[in-house]
Amino acid sequence: MLAGDDRNSAVEVYPRGLELHPADGDADAVGVANPRPSGHSATHVAIASDLAETDILALAAEHGWTAKSRRRGGAFGVIEFWVENRFMVEVLTPEMQAEYLAAMTPAGWRAALAAAADAPAA
Repeated sequence: MLAGDDRNSAVEVYPRGLELHPADGDADAVGVANPRPSGHSATHVAIASDLAETDILALAAEHGWTAKSRRRGGAFGVIEFWVENRFMVEVLTPEMQAEYLAAMTPAGWRAALAAAADAPAA
């Protein structure tokens, strides 16, 4: 759901039992259906930060947590920051925030959903 506010706030809702897991290497998080849910969840948040990307990645490394830079739909960057390697927080640097605000308008969201629907199955 996209709020259409000045921050282009959005809430993503997934079916119960769907969990987000960090992917190996240079890949986005993956959704996994789990009939017996674990400590992972599809619920996540995106937050704005004034920190530089290197500082955010260093903070995760300091705690032994997974963190990596990703592109969402080719439209904007995020850092997947995995708190305790179970809960994903998408952290956006100032540059990523500008990309997000430009891309995540109601029209941009509809276009992204249409493109995903037209993409061939993996």
